[in-house]
Amino acid sequence: MTHRVGNWLPLVLLLLLAAATLWLARTVTGIPAKGNGASRHDPDMIVENFTAKQFDKDGTLRYTLMARKMVHYPDDDTSHLSDVEFQAFEQNSPPIHATADTGLLTKKGDEVFLRGNVILVKDAGPKSSKLTVRTNYLHVIPDNGIAKTNQPLVLEDADTVVHAAAMLADNKAQTMVLTKVNTTYEKKR
Repeated sequence: MTHRVGNWLPLVLLLLLAAATLWLARTVTGIPAKGNGASRHDPDMIVENFTAKQFDKDGTLRYTLMARKMVHYPDDDTSHLSDVEFQAFEQNSPPIHATADTGLLTKKGDEVFLRGNVILVKDAGPKSSKLTVRTNYLHVIPDNGIAKTNQPLVLEDADTVVHAAAMLADNKAQTMVLTKVNTTYEKKR
């Protein structure tokens, strides 16, 4: 009988060594998490006729973001928008409207990226004519009053047509910086 136990002893020691190695490997590297779908890029929310509005402390409307469809993805906490319309209302400045084929709203909701047939319109003011910008891409930071693009654009007002390579518009400072500009000025009578 002792002879049989002696034959099994090396096998038992080998199994104990394998179990200890497995335990040590899992302790050092950790057990892989079971798949719960959080790492997949699947939507968790789809909203038709989406509208979001932000108001000042006094209840004044600051901006509105609308889309025919909004799809939210939990893995990167972004919202993808279809047929987008954005409106901004700054004090002492004419309203601004932007439309685009698609848009992306960041996870904090503080930036909007508009793509495809982007049209930005700043209504006429007491000292300025209506201004229209056409491009394929526009990055909007509503809280800062910033709209910018690194894509070619066409800007038109009552008397001017401007072709530029890029734009940085600051609605709060009432400034616009254009790069690589080609302008046609034609005074209306």
